[in-house]
Amino acid sequence: MLHGPRLRCTVTSILLLATAIAALSCDVSGPGDDCISNPAPVFTHMFTDLSLVQSIVPLGNSSGGAIKERHQVQVLTDTTPADATSGRSVPIIAPAAARMKAVRRFRTTQPFVDDYYGFELQISCEVTARFDHVRMPGDKLSAAVGGYTNGFVDPERSTSFAAGETIAYTDGNPPAPAGVNSAFAFDYALYDSRHENTFANMNRYRGTPDLALSLRAVCGGSYYQGGLRSAFNAKLGYAGNSANGDCRSASRDVPGSLAGGWFRVGRSINDDGGRLAFATEAGGVARLTISYSTFFFFRPYHATGTVNRDPALATGTTPWCHTDNSSEVWLQLSADGMRMSMEQRTGTCTSAAPSSYAMQWER
Repeated sequence: MLHGPRLRCTVTSILLLATAIAALSCDVSGPGDDCISNPAPVFTHMFTDLSLVQSIVPLGNSSGGAIKERHQVQVLTDTTPADATSGRSVPIIAPAAARMKAVRRFRTTQPFVDDYYGFELQISCEVTARFDHVRMPGDKLSAAVGGYTNGFVDPERSTSFAAGETIAYTDGNPPAPAGVNSAFAFDYALYDSRHENTFANMNRYRGTPDLALSLRAVCGGSYYQGGLRSAFNAKLGYAGNSANGDCRSASRDVPGSLAGGWFRVGRSINDDGGRLAFATEAGGVARLTISYSTFFFFRPYHATGTVNRDPALATGTTPWCHTDNSSEVWLQLSADGMRMSMEQRTGTCTSAAPSSYAMQWER
């Protein structure tokens, strides 16, 4: 959705026949909202140096209670003699001619103190690309940011980039101390205003502004062709595990099954713990997350049985149990598959199903 130009006006007093008359003069200012319609732009440059990338995580991973509509681009790492780890610095490159549509600068203290940038590029009226966790801005990006914000805002000035222009660099995260397990990655997402992903409850996604990005997200390789498309697909995977070119989707919902995104009954989707996501990942693991601090990895998952069943194959009202060999999570669907009951407790799925469930979720 395009932002309208800001209108700057000045009032000039004109004295005419001893009567003061106010005349209004205006000029258009702001970041510049002109765009060219092109529903199928061609990306002529890779968005980063893939030789420095370990994997491009496919769309639809379960993280923080949400099914991600963006790619996590995992960069290669280096380890110091003292066993501290850092990500390699990689460029962020304009894949096509674009203008800056939105920016942010964000500061966090979790899990480390970090200060990073995010920005969105308008490729055409229909297509935008977003990058986040960008730690070393170029001059144009720095000049476009006015201060710290949580969300994305209009840039301070009109800013354009040529195809192939380097916008910034990033190593994903601050260096991690010895013994600390940290991911080194940045976010890359692509959105098409004409596209609509399919979810079990389309009314929720169409009617909830905070879910709009999930509705419009497309594969980050969608507008590459030939060798560039092949190079992008070859990097799809997780931590070096290949996804065999499968970009997946921002929707992992399988109606009538456990798979996909869920919303806590009676809670806002922005509340910590207000969302649940359950999906399989590259490497033979099914991941269930409720928040960044509540998550489970069930490995291996199975196509048969009632324990650690592939969530996309777990259908009907049978109680399903999943265990990470420490905790067990029981899940039971309603008859129409639109509600899900959940109970988490210590165990390994060897005891009887619970007689009651503490949490209720809905599509």
